Amino acid sequence: MKKNCRDKLTELTELIQKALQEPDSIMASEKKRMKKLVSDPTLLVDAFHKLDPDFSVPSFPDSTDTRSHAEIIADNYVALAKFAIEKLQIKNVRQLKVNESDCGFVIYALTPKPIEIDFQQFATSDYPNNKELLLEAEALQADLFMEDSTEKYRFEIIKRIENADL
Repeated sequence: MKKNCRDKLTELTELIQKALQEPDSIMASEKKRMKKLVSDPTLLVDAFHKLDPDFSVPSFPDSTDTRSHAEIIADNYVALAKFAIEKLQIKNVRQLKVNESDCGFVIYALTPKPIEIDFQQFATSDYPNNKELLLEAEALQADLFMEDSTEKYRFEIIKRIENADL
């Protein structure tokens, strides 16, 4: 290992150790330097190995899910909506209606009087599966909407949610 790489590794290891022991004592310049150093994933893994020799990078199984991101997002929102409708004991739901807001999608259960579905109350530590579904949908949505042709994805997701069987 080159001297420069060793120096960076030592510096990053010391910064991580300091952050773990005294998080409030980290100065803005140290935070900035740490961000720059962790941008190299190899250096970050080496620093963790230095701090904990038993550290291993977790491996994630390959997904066998063949659905598109838009399908996964829509399916997650529909599953959450069904769960919320059941828990809130909303009756006579004909279908779902999606409105867009700055924070993402706002989904309504269409009954004689539309009811906004609040996913947040059912995506907590009490319902970890729901929390995971919502986080996955939001992450995929953020990834998709960073691309150029967001209109296509938005309309496909909205259409899938609004046409879902309840």
